[in-house]
Amino acid sequence: MIMSKQKARRDHRGLRVVGGSARGFKLKVPRGGSVRPTQDRIRESLFSILGGTVEGCVVLDAFAGSGALGIEALSRGALRAVFCDHATECTRAILHNLKACSMRDRAVVLRAGLPAGLVRVRAALAEPCDLVLLDPPYGMAEKGEILEALHRFALLKERARIVFEHAEDDIFACVPAGFLVEDERRYGDTMLTFLNYQPGEKTSDG
Repeated sequence: MIMSKQKARRDHRGLRVVGGSARGFKLKVPRGGSVRPTQDRIRESLFSILGGTVEGCVVLDAFAGSGALGIEALSRGALRAVFCDHATECTRAILHNLKACSMRDRAVVLRAGLPAGLVRVRAALAEPCDLVLLDPPYGMAEKGEILEALHRFALLKERARIVFEHAEDDIFACVPAGFLVEDERRYGDTMLTFLNYQPGEKTSDG
């Protein structure tokens, strides 16, 4: 994803797949220094929490940036993935990384902004998602709107899991009805919030 100006830039020249069949593959980061890929240790922790549930999943990597999260999922046994980012430099990097990891035939790459672009994601999928990985710009206010759009465009299977990466002080004011917070993990100034999609359930306040 493209990071906010307030977020300090980090050096990601050594970004690699950390697990699964493509472990060790070096990933290209889009030019310009404005992309904030999820750090290796956080990706390792994220997928340790998800465990074997990733295998056979249909995955959406939104605000995909370099595609590191979705590629990590494919490496660990996900069936297929859709990558979505509004920036041309990001979609080019994702395509490069998928080809380098021999995953191009299991992926669709879309250049689209969110949440409006989720209608294109639904058109690209033969079935709803089991897992959604969301890494929007830190401080983005529309997190609830994105969750509501995932529901509105029928992008989620029942009990689908959604993982939001966000700043530690960027608290969810309210989680829309049908989404339950399962877990929250802090890694320095970064938080991972794990949600479960349960249509018909009451709102879960953050």
